[in-house]
Amino acid sequence: MLTILKKLLVKRKQVINKDRIMNKYKRKITVDKKAGAAYIYIREIKTEAVKNSIPLNTDYILDFDINNELLGIEVLNLDSLDLDMLHEDFDIVYL
Repeated sequence: MLTILKKLLVKRKQVINKDRIMNKYKRKITVDKKAGAAYIYIREIKTEAVKNSIPLNTDYILDFDINNELLGIEVLNLDSLDLDMLHEDFDIVYL
């Protein structure tokens, strides 16, 4: 998952290191199998915190706050996400 996050952020011209991702931020993924989508929480998101969303491609959208900090990643195609690989690093909640 760290590799995916780094690739996504490089496209956004932001660089973050492993310690910042793995230690500072809450690691949680919510999965909606019926919708075929998921949300990867990078930071705790408060009401109306998302101020800017940037689509990377048809599968991923990055959500940023007012300070341009990454809050989370919308996964619009659940098939593009390997949940088996992520279960060790993230709490996965099925809706």
